[in-house]
Amino acid sequence: MFIATLGDGIELRLLELRHLPVYHQLVARNYTRLYWLPGEPALHDSERRLRSGLSRFAEGTGLDAGIFERGELIGFAGLFDIDPAFKSAEIGYWIDQGAEGRGMAQRAATALLRHAFGELGLHRVALKCAATNTASMRVAERLGFRLEGRLIRADRVADEWVDFLIYGMLEEEWQAQQGTRQA
Repeated sequence: MFIATLGDGIELRLLELRHLPVYHQLVARNYTRLYWLPGEPALHDSERRLRSGLSRFAEGTGLDAGIFERGELIGFAGLFDIDPAFKSAEIGYWIDQGAEGRGMAQRAATALLRHAFGELGLHRVALKCAATNTASMRVAERLGFRLEGRLIRADRVADEWVDFLIYGMLEEEWQAQQGTRQA
């Protein structure tokens, strides 16, 4: 079971089937902000998502974690498409609207990057978001991701085509940042 303590009562925990009711409520409460979802998910959609995440974790190709504040699920952070051959993955995160602006997504993503470049020994982590998602862009930049590209009108948000941004970070960039922060 993956657990990272982030301080101030915040933890990052592997999402399990026992979290289904609260996970589904959180997604349903925030689905209009989760622009990549085709619509409000039914309970069986949330269950399929959790089962799929657990399968990817068992296979070593993903990690779906909940962000918990004092035991309450307030967001999600994950590693996707972990590829051992290319030593790469993609990171993603989202936070409940009521918990935004307190650095929770950044703290959770930092723990995942530490795990990705440390325990998993990855070489590269990508981060993708809609160009209209300024909160995610700010988190990516604060984490030290570098903007690598822009796909024009490649993502659909609220029936409108928007640009899609691709950020990247290499293991040596992460290590250099960590050395700078510890000095």
